[in-house]
Amino acid sequence: MAKGIIEIIENRCTGCGFCEISCKKKCIEMTEKISSLGMYLPEFKNPEDCIACSICAIMCPHVAIDVYELVEAST
Repeated sequence: MAKGIIEIIENRCTGCGFCEISCKKKCIEMTEKISSLGMYLPEFKNPEDCIACSICAIMCPHVAIDVYELVEAST
């Protein structure tokens, strides 16, 4: 199964929480951290559970999430 990592672009995030709600693996949680826009920010938690499905990025209305699929190097 694919593994992934996400990057939250803080200056685009409005703190709507759609990413947290949409993540079936519970890899995103809203925090008390405040962005430069004055919004609460989500945080990437439990990276070992992320499957790089990109639902969080698709649900984000402000394109504030980038998803990267980790690929093992072949030898």
